[in-house]
Amino acid sequence: MTDHARHGRGSMARWLCEYVGPAGRVTATDLDTGFLSELSLPNLDVLRHDVTSPGGWLLAEDCDFGMWLADFDPIWVAHPRAWHEAFPNGSLAQGRAVLRQIHQLGLEDIGADAELDIVRPGTALSEFYRLSIAAMAGQLISSGMMTGGEVARLEARLDDPDFLGCGFAFIGAWGRRPSAGNGGNDEGSPLQPVRGPGSS
Repeated sequence: MTDHARHGRGSMARWLCEYVGPAGRVTATDLDTGFLSELSLPNLDVLRHDVTSPGGWLLAEDCDFGMWLADFDPIWVAHPRAWHEAFPNGSLAQGRAVLRQIHQLGLEDIGADAELDIVRPGTALSEFYRLSIAAMAGQLISSGMMTGGEVARLEARLDDPDFLGCGFAFIGAWGRRPSAGNGGNDEGSPLQPVRGPGSS
């Protein structure tokens, strides 16, 4: 099994490697492979290349904790920073970073948009957040970032009828690669192996 994706900081590549296990392989690609190259995973291949053809469109999207960090609920707002301390390879601001990074790719017709999760009790969205928090609870507690009681209060807050909270902001940005007659190349950048089987 091989999974192909663009992974800036490497957290998704690490998760995929754990998911497919030793019998599978993951191929992670990016223009900047700095973080990926630091991962020491036996079933990970790292490639540097541009997957966008001349005249083609690139859409980059990532979630962002910015509005969650600014939420007024004192119980709910504690989670993002605790998550970041427990999972330091993650980013609280990757969605916002996309707005800067899209301008560094030599694209035209750049645009962006965002969608914000508003979490309220009794909805499928609140259940998604509850399950996500429950899945992370062990690491949050073992790292000392939250106590078992704090995790329980965080999950219980999702059932309070007076709760409305900001969740992830999903920020997307897009742009078009210049066509061959407008400063572009006839072909995309070739695959450049950075690290593969047998690499340290």
